[in-house]
Amino acid sequence: MTDHRQRLPFSTQKQLFILFHLTVGYQVLYPLLLLSILDLIGQNALLDSGVADFGLSLFMLFSTLYLVKPLLVEAWQAMIDHPFLHWKTILTILPMMLISSILLNSLAAYLSQADQSVNQTSLIEYLKHLPWLILFQALFYAPILEEIMFRGLLYRFFHRYSRFWAIFVSSLLFGFAHVSGSLFTGNFNDLWFWPTYMVLGYFLALAYEKTDSLFTPMTLHLLNNLIGLWSISMAAILL
Repeated sequence: MTDHRQRLPFSTQKQLFILFHLTVGYQVLYPLLLLSILDLIGQNALLDSGVADFGLSLFMLFSTLYLVKPLLVEAWQAMIDHPFLHWKTILTILPMMLISSILLNSLAAYLSQADQSVNQTSLIEYLKHLPWLILFQALFYAPILEEIMFRGLLYRFFHRYSRFWAIFVSSLLFGFAHVSGSLFTGNFNDLWFWPTYMVLGYFLALAYEKTDSLFTPMTLHLLNNLIGLWSISMAAILL
């Protein structure tokens, strides 16, 4: 199997632009632009209905897929060249990933005296009020865009220095992204959940390393989120 991890299939300038697009663009620039447009046309009600969030998510998804097309072509070729390895890796890593998440999440909940992370709480609230939106974002948007950023870009970038730094830095930043919202509001208690997301990032990076295809961690990410949503739904029904 050809190892593409030593380089990225586009220039450094394009790499920086994609990172800007996925970070500053997504978190600041595009939401401000969207708010300005909605205010201009008098359609602020679209914010509460979830339509505006859905539109922004679609824009981010399709624009990012267009920007990283060479990366996806590589990933697709690696997967179809070794389909058995792709599914074997998923079936091997998924149980370990789920068990680790349950154990670490339980420990974090005990240490923080909180039932779950702020990220998880927000997900539950969205699931109650806008289930169609959270299903789209959790099962398609997040697995695709987060894997492109953390495995496709950051892991690949640091892999040129060493395997250790590729896994460590990409997992560290993946974990930070899932607790950063609460940290910026002063809720430092959520730091207890950082290792849970870091370990999830570790397993996703390991899956990418084993298959050399982004579609493997994307599939694992989707399955992890699907099982999480199913667990939340079952708990709500039983309780």
